[in-house]
Amino acid sequence: MPYSDCMAYVAWPAGINQTILFEGYSKNRMPNVIVSQTDAGVQKARRRYTAAPWQHKISLRLERMTSIIGGLTELQAFEEYVHTTLYAGTMNTLFKLPPNTGAQDDIALWLDTECHFVLQSGSSPYVVFKLFGNFAYVSFTLEEIA
Repeated sequence: MPYSDCMAYVAWPAGINQTILFEGYSKNRMPNVIVSQTDAGVQKARRRYTAAPWQHKISLRLERMTSIIGGLTELQAFEEYVHTTLYAGTMNTLFKLPPNTGAQDDIALWLDTECHFVLQSGSSPYVVFKLFGNFAYVSFTLEEIA
């Protein structure tokens, strides 16, 4: 949760799908313990955060052939949003995520949650993992900002 006090978020564009494909969805908490070696005696352990953040692995199905947003396909708009508006995924965004407790099957109860892309060194913030007909399937990981 290193960004919440100093960074603003950028709203997810209305024309880009936020419907998560359940087959590719998972969520887990980040490890929340730091273990330090000492010069003598036992190791010391402490919490990394007050509350460990949730990470959500997300897959979306986006249009890749039909222009829908200002002459761009949904995939092109997503790519432009991530790379240009979010500065390659480094800015925070709002994304509709399932609640952390109960009611995960009721999409009407999902909340716009401030989060950021989990970036791996030297890689894109998302992966296009399948092209099928008019659709591209993209996968990425978002971490909640508390």
